[in-house]
Formats: sequence, C-alpha cells, structure tokens
Amino acid sequence: MLALTLFVLTTNISANVRRYEGKGLSRNIKKINNVKNKIAVQKKSITSISFKISQLENDLGQENKRFIKIIKIKKYLDTKIDSAEKALLQNKKELQEALVYIEKMARRKMLHGIDDNVDVPTLLIKNLMQKRLLLKMQELKKNTAENLMLYKKINNLKSRFLDYKNVEQNLYSLLSDLENKKKDMAAKYLFAKKRQDDLEVQYKQMNTLHKLKIAGGVKTVAPKVRMRFDSPIKNFKSIDYKLKGITYKFSGKNQVVATGGGKIAYTGSLSTYGNVIMIDHGNDTRTVLLGAFNATVKKNQLVKLGEVIGTTRPGRGLDTDNKLYFEIRKKNKAQNTVQLMSSNFLAKLDAKTTKQL
Repeated sequence: MLALTLFVLTTNISANVRRYEGKGLSRNIKKINNVKNKIAVQKKSITSISFKISQLENDLGQENKRFIKIIKIKKYLDTKIDSAEKALLQNKKELQEALVYIEKMARRKMLHGIDDNVDVPTLLIKNLMQKRLLLKMQELKKNTAENLMLYKKINNLKSRFLDYKNVEQNLYSLLSDLENKKKDMAAKYLFAKKRQDDLEVQYKQMNTLHKLKIAGGVKTVAPKVRMRFDSPIKNFKSIDYKLKGITYKFSGKNQVVATGGGKIAYTGSLSTYGNVIMIDHGNDTRTVLLGAFNATVKKNQLVKLGEVIGTTRPGRGLDTDNKLYFEIRKKNKAQNTVQLMSSNFLAKLDAKTTKQL
C-alpha cells in the first residue's frame, strides 16, 4: 500500500506549487541574472589583467634590450680602459728611456764644454749631440702630453664605466620588479579565470534547473535535503520531470544503481506497476524506485553510491514495462526530485535536450 500511495501521490501537482510558481521563477531569474552579471564583471577583470600582463611583457622586452645594450657598452669601455692603460704604461717606459738618454747627453755636453781648444770635428759632434738632445726633448714633451691625454681618457672611461654600472644595477632592479609584478598578475589571472569558470558552471546549472522548473511547474523553494543524488540508470531514452519525481523511459537491459549511499529499507512489488526499492540515506531522507526492474538487494543491506541494486526488464509491448520512476522523500514527504540531482545529471540533461514525454 505504501508503494501504491507513493505512485498515486506523484501523479498530481499540488495547487500550492501552481500558486507560488510565478514568484519562485521570478526569484530564480534574479539569481541567474546576478550570476550572469558576476561572470561579465569577471570577464572584464580578466581582460584588464591580460592587458596589464601584456604591458608588463612589453616593458620587460624593452628593458631587457636596454640591459643587453648596457652590458655591451660596459664590455666595450672595459676593453678601451685596458687598451689605454697599456698605452700609458708603454709611454711611461718610453719617457723613462728618454730621460736616461737626455741625462747621458747632458753629461757629455758638459764634458765637451769644459775644453776651450775644441777642434772642428769635435764641434761637429757637439752640434750633432745638441740636435739629438733637442729631438729627444721634443719627444719627451710629446710623450708627456700624450700621457696627460691618456690619464684624462682613462679617467673619463672609468667614470663612464661607473655610470653604466649604476644604470645596469638600476635596470636589473627594475627587471626583477617587473618580473615579480608579472608573476603577481599571472596569479591574479589564474584566480580570476577559475572564478569565471566556477561562475559559468553555476550559471549553466541554475539556467538548466530554471528551464526544468518552467517546463515541469516545479515549485521554486529551497529543498529540505542537503544531499545530491545521481541518476539510478545511466542510459535512458528520455525523462519526464513534471511530477515530484522523475520517470525514466528506457529500452533493453540496464543496470539500476544506488543514487546515494545508505541502507535498503524496503524491497517488494506492486501489482502491474513493477518492483519497489526504498533506500534510507539517513537524516529522514529516503529514495524510492518503482518500475520495470528486478532487485538484486535485500532489506537492511548497506549500499554505496553507484552500487548495482538491480537490472531493468526489456519491454514486452506494455508501456509500463520500460519505465522507471525515481523519487526523493524527506520525512515521508515527496520532494522536488529534479532540484536535488547532482550537477553531473543536470549537465547531461542539458546536453541531451530531452523531449518531454
């Protein structure tokens, strides 16, 4: 009698459902639009973050080019400094040699200058020595000037080198800062993208459920059951969710599985309607299966989600032989079953675009 009562109850839609249906659907539309607006905001945020990341990558590219250019200039200046220092060292050596020569020539000149009786050959030698001394002194003066120029050049090169070294350090610091900003932006992008994906899933589920409520006249009130349930059969031709429960239409032999973990509270049959299985899921929540199937479980048996509890019977020409009715009950009251189905079921239902029976 209990199973018969369940089946009879599910064939009528209550007057209260029809009375408050409009208000419930209106609230649902507001919720769906709210989620839709959040998705739009999230997309805007992602676009903004993407633009900032693109700017940072462009800045990084430009600063990297500058950094490489500075490294090359530093290397060039270092080579020039090394070359100038070698030239300066060579000039110092030549200056030292010139000084030694001049001192030597000066001593000879002094010796020749003491003798008053100087013959012609000696005078010629003396004049030659004077000319050589003058040439060496000019060379010494030239080398001294070159040395001064080399000193200035080296100091200037070293000053430029230090300037570029400071620029290099500043650029390195800037590049590090840009890299860190890019990492932060990338993390924000991933978070925003995940948030958008979550919102889109939520929107799709809410939209699907809303369509089901419009099509089936399901009351749009918050369900009293916290659990979510899977479909009792995976392969079905179509479903009817206009009633409190869900009626599956199938063909051939299929496995019937537990829609959630629990304990078998009842198994039996109901005249021409088929067999009945009732599962107690705790917290005053039960699920009922009624239709053309053979049970493979016994009363008080514990079952897990997805565990096989029976097999459907192929049709024999009668319409009831290829239907399976599924209902969720809370404190022995039928609930809006479609609202309590898992997201997997709703997604599959949305993709299937099933025609109502």
